[in-house]
Amino acid sequence: MTEDDFYSAAIWAIVCGMLGSKITYWIVEFDRVIADPHFLLETLTAGFVFYGSLIGGALGVLIFALHKKQNVLVYVDLFSPAMALGQAFGRIRRAEQLLPCRDLSRRRWFRRARRRAAAAHAAV
Repeated sequence: MTEDDFYSAAIWAIVCGMLGSKITYWIVEFDRVIADPHFLLETLTAGFVFYGSLIGGALGVLIFALHKKQNVLVYVDLFSPAMALGQAFGRIRRAEQLLPCRDLSRRRWFRRARRRAAAAHAAV
């Protein structure tokens, strides 16, 4: 396998993963798609499903490896750590979006905890 093969397989994995993720999202939200077909265009930049990207990316790499007549397991070994990191970073980003307020200094519980910590530090 050459460096060009690696980069080509990565591009196939990314493109097919994004397509798989989006198509899976539309399948999950099929009732909304049927009720309002414009929903397809509204959700082009949001709403991705992880297992859809996993399946789509794996299929993209499989197609690429079969087309090049190369061993698929070599690509599985190479892309597994990147897939795990992608999942981890995606979950971190999702957790950040779930926070009620990104500026913690505005939160009452944060101000109270900071005052308590300052009082405990002053008492020492």
